[in-house]
Amino acid sequence: IGNTMGNAEDTVNYLKAYPQIIRAKRLAVLSNAWHLPRAMSIFIRQPFFTEVGIELVPLTAEELLKRRSKHYERWIEKLEATPEMTHRQQMEKQGIKDLKSGRYKPFSS
Repeated sequence: IGNTMGNAEDTVNYLKAYPQIIRAKRLAVLSNAWHLPRAMSIFIRQPFFTEVGIELVPLTAEELLKRRSKHYERWIEKLEATPEMTHRQQMEKQGIKDLKSGRYKPFSS
């Protein structure tokens, strides 16, 4: 499924099929900073991770880019100052509210 809920389900199915790959019992959830709170909320809702003792670790793409080059730090600052980013952040907050209330409907690609 081409959305975050599908990514979480696919990850669980993959780890069930290949349990030997998760030896450290830690799994990073990688996404953009603006999307990561909702992504973590979705992944945490999968009981599998708690059942087998896998710690979910949030990891932002922006942080990885900043580690690679200072150029990205300026680029990210400019991006975060745009009206589109403000709108995206509002949509993400609404998505978290809908998820918590049980009204969440993911977009599919």
